[in-house]
Amino acid sequence: SGANNTAVGFQSLLNVNTGGRNTALGARTLAGAPSNTANNVAIGTQAMENYSPGINFASVAIGNTAMQNSASYGSVAIGERAMQNALSSHNVAIGLNAMRNMTGAQPSARDNVAIGAMAMQAHTSGVGNVALGYEALHDGSGSNNLAIGYFAMRYAAGSANNNIGLGYEA
Repeated sequence: SGANNTAVGFQSLLNVNTGGRNTALGARTLAGAPSNTANNVAIGTQAMENYSPGINFASVAIGNTAMQNSASYGSVAIGERAMQNALSSHNVAIGLNAMRNMTGAQPSARDNVAIGAMAMQAHTSGVGNVALGYEALHDGSGSNNLAIGYFAMRYAAGSANNNIGLGYEA
């Protein structure tokens, strides 16, 4: 059986039998994750529920349903629904719905930072993006973009790459 796990809440760490070094606080946190899930922190109702990264777990999810139904690994999600449904990895998402539907898988979706409510919420893939601000870089699938400000690059068309957007609606 797993070692050094902490589970507090209804069905927390449900099915995690061999994995270790997990902390799950809240109802159904890390419930439905693979048996060998290891090195994760999940805080908030249903945080990391149905988490299934396959390899290299080591993620942090804080907030109700943060990283729920996610296959992301090596990532940090803070905020309600942050990185929910995300398949990408090595990302940082802070804010309500930040990077919520990053459904592109490795290697097409990784190494991104989204800080702000709904930042990169509907951005489906991309590598090396930084979005700071409310709904910054909300849509699209591009890479190597920097969006700072309220609605900055919100509607970046398709796979816009190598752009900088600074300021309100830039």
